[in-house]
Amino acid sequence: MATHSEKSEQAPPADSDRRRGSRVSLSFQVEIAGFDRTGQLFHDQTVTKDVSEHGCRFDLLRELQCGDVLLLRLSSRQGGWSETGKPIAFEVAWVEPSAMGWSVGAAKLQHTDLWHMRFPATTPKNNKL
Repeated sequence: MATHSEKSEQAPPADSDRRRGSRVSLSFQVEIAGFDRTGQLFHDQTVTKDVSEHGCRFDLLRELQCGDVLLLRLSSRQGGWSETGKPIAFEVAWVEPSAMGWSVGAAKLQHTDLWHMRFPATTPKNNKL
């Protein structure tokens, strides 16, 4: 198992301007499926901490690695699959230890509107208004 110091390489980038879009603090119930570090298939239920047009952040009890590919699908309020929700491929962008196990940032690999909402427009840093 990796130590916390080894995970520091996978922490989120300090420069928040690298993000491709605005984050919105919203909790969606989701199911995450993928392969763990031992190659075993897993299915975990969790809740997003924040979402953007291009990705999301969530906590898991299991440790993942940067570059892992996951399938994420919205869950219904009753805990099952959403009737209209198809699984969407995400790639783990960063991982860091958290009070709830591991905090994971993941980027969408498909151009699908998973969250069904409009996100605030971002203003480029070099634009002076």
